[in-house]
Amino acid sequence: MSATSAFIMTDRRGSRPANRRMLAACRAVGALFLVSAGIHIGIASAGPQTYRHFADQSPIPLVQNLWSDVFMAHPTAWGFAVAIGELVIGLLILSAGRWLQWGLAAAIGFHVALMLFGFGFWLWSLPMLAVLIAMFVATANLDYSPRSQGGDSS
Repeated sequence: MSATSAFIMTDRRGSRPANRRMLAACRAVGALFLVSAGIHIGIASAGPQTYRHFADQSPIPLVQNLWSDVFMAHPTAWGFAVAIGELVIGLLILSAGRWLQWGLAAAIGFHVALMLFGFGFWLWSLPMLAVLIAMFVATANLDYSPRSQGGDSS
């Protein structure tokens, strides 16, 4: 593979380039997760007590209890853990190849888990899940094999 090689996303039949809008959507969602990671770094660093009421609206008492007893016992550490998780998800979504699929699957899991914190989160999570699932399905049939774009391989 030469220095000018790149990953060209086509469908598995090799007949057409991948949808540019889908690639833009992947970049936007990946960037959203990176920004969210930065926000959690800021909250965990400057005001971890901000997390205190996050689970108050959960209809599941176990979620409320775990939040107050586990997360709020060490909110800075857990805030950084959330930030690291979002950072990894964002980087996976921005990556080429199968890592994109793993990132989208993780983002879907993240939003399903977010719904445990109350019906208000459903207003955000349901539309995001629709987008993420559509992206996952659309990218499932892409071929990520390296293709040369010209140049000498020596």
